[in-house]
Amino acid sequence: MAARNHRRPGAAAAAAVTRHELDFTFTDLVLDRMGSVTGELGELLAELEASVEPELAGWTGEAKEQYLLAKRDWARAAERMPECLDRAREAFGELARGDDGRGAPGRW
Repeated sequence: MAARNHRRPGAAAAAAVTRHELDFTFTDLVLDRMGSVTGELGELLAELEASVEPELAGWTGEAKEQYLLAKRDWARAAERMPECLDRAREAFGELARGDDGRGAPGRW
């Protein structure tokens, strides 16, 4: 009986795709959308704060404390998002140029 090929259909074709064949236009679209989402998240957090915080006086101490801890974590994460997005843009730019960010050819 012949051995079965357990690889996914198209896996060989996917492996054959080179860096030069990648569509970085799609990457730009994804990164632009991520930038929009980042702004939308900031707006959403502001709306949440405006609707929830007037009601905090009626919350238990523990519930209030949990909300404030979560709010702090959300704010920190939201502050990091633009920097993460910038790093992603830089990394994809390096891939598109074929260098390692220092002007040297990459290993691709």
